[in-house]
Amino acid sequence: MRNPHTVHVVIGTSPTLWSRITGMGSVHVDLQRVRAEDQSPLVQCTRCLGYGHSKKFCKEPADGCSHCGGLHHKAECAEWVAGVPPTCRNCKKAKLESFEHNAFSSSCPVRKRWDELARSAVSYC
Repeated sequence: MRNPHTVHVVIGTSPTLWSRITGMGSVHVDLQRVRAEDQSPLVQCTRCLGYGHSKKFCKEPADGCSHCGGLHHKAECAEWVAGVPPTCRNCKKAKLESFEHNAFSSSCPVRKRWDELARSAVSYC
């Protein structure tokens, strides 16, 4: 269950300050010490679940299910309702052996590869 009082703050800083903050791993906000981490520049489409573009620029005609990879919304997914384990559409498309995770999972190997590419394109000078 999500905590409605939790927020994620995104700040833009100079490269020098970014290096110090990410090196320390946390910052003080009000009277709390909070974890600080680099935000990924990776964009994932909510229609086709692919990477490198948003729904606005997607060329796929129909939405994909983030649970089973079918051509429907997750809310309409019979497998999700039945409690069937998820199938990652991106890993299945890449013909990987392990695809038993959601298409939005941070542990997805395809996502990790795309994240590395997106981060390498950012200039931290």
